[in-house]
Amino acid sequence: MIRVAVADDHAIVLAGVVRVLATAKDIEVVAFARDGNDAVRIGDEHRPDVFLMDLEMPIRNGIDATRELGRVAPETRVVVLTVFSDRPRILAALDAGAVGYMLKDADPIELVNGVRAAAAGGSPLAPLAASALIGDISFNFFSSASTFLRASLVMRAATIFFSSSSRSAPSSPSPSSFWIALTCSF
Repeated sequence: MIRVAVADDHAIVLAGVVRVLATAKDIEVVAFARDGNDAVRIGDEHRPDVFLMDLEMPIRNGIDATRELGRVAPETRVVVLTVFSDRPRILAALDAGAVGYMLKDADPIELVNGVRAAAAGGSPLAPLAASALIGDISFNFFSSASTFLRASLVMRAATIFFSSSSRSAPSSPSPSSFWIALTCSF
């Protein structure tokens, strides 16, 4: 049984999330909070497997509560559940320790599957949130000719690396050495 806690300051949203999760036979909502301080308290008290955390709440916001929850209940996997899909909030939540980022307009089955994924060690990420992160990277990555040239060189290095590592020679480079070389080239 996956033990879940939910924090949201809007009663109707909180009730809806709890009701959706109650439809899953393998999920049990063990506690809920209406503000960030209560979220930390119930996280410490109940030690849920997954904590669905809103971002904008009174007293303490979801990012601060996520950070503190990581300190008091590090085994709890926090998944943000919010209406915001802008890159700065997504990055702030992930930096605070959230393992996933879902949006409140998700289908009920997406929410249930996101909880299951987080409990299994995954990182559920709403497609719109992923687009906010990846779109900015791809724009910046190809925004100049010199960067395009570097990208071409990286693709060539990847081709060489993966074709050499597909052989079972003991001298084949490790995947980590490729990523270290890739990181250092920029």
